Amino acid sequence: MKVKELQKNLSALDPESEVLCYSEDEMFQGEDRIFAVFTISSVGQSEATRCRLDDEAPYLKFGKGDASQKLTILEITSDD
Repeated sequence: MKVKELQKNLSALDPESEVLCYSEDEMFQGEDRIFAVFTISSVGQSEATRCRLDDEAPYLKFGKGDASQKLTILEITSDD
């Protein structure tokens, strides 16, 4: 999702409402839950290269490089 798409979607919502993220990714599931909830702890931009680890998990290599690009980063935490 691009910043402009996120801004458009958020602009249609109550600006005083709390923003939460959740994921149904299997790595966050347990016997008693099918999703995990996160809160946004910071928003910023960083130069990074998008890649995949050996296990195919998505990953970022921070810093300038031949394949890097400026990315908007939402840092999230499960500790509210």
